[in-house]
Amino acid sequence: AKMLFVRSLSYDARNRIANHRLGLIKMSEMDFSSATNYLTEAYRLETSNRGITKNLGDSYAWLGNMDKARLYLGNIPEAKSEMDVYVWWWDTHGRHDLSTNASQLVAAMKRTNNEP
Repeated sequence: AKMLFVRSLSYDARNRIANHRLGLIKMSEMDFSSATNYLTEAYRLETSNRGITKNLGDSYAWLGNMDKARLYLGNIPEAKSEMDVYVWWWDTHGRHDLSTNASQLVAAMKRTNNEP
C-alpha cells in the first residue's frame, strides 16, 4: 500500500487520501516528522477532516511540539482525555519520552482551559 500511495503522489502531490494514509503509515512506523509532512498536506487540502486534524495534532505531540499539537487538538473535545490515557499507554510500552510528551500536553491543555 505504501508504494502505491507514494506512486499516487508522484502523479498528483495534492492527493488528500494518499497524503493522509502515508501520514498514518509513518505514524505507525514512529516516524512522526515524516507523518507531520504528509498530514500537513492532507490538512491543507481538507481542513474539516477530523481524523486528519487529530492525527496531525498527535504527531506534533509525539515530536514534542506542544504549541502545534494544541493548535490542532484544541477543538477536539476528547483530545485531553485521550492524552491522559497515552501517558499510561506509552509508559507501559517503554516509551517514556512519548509518555512525558503526553503528560506535558495534558498540562498545557488544562492551563489553556483554566483547569486545576
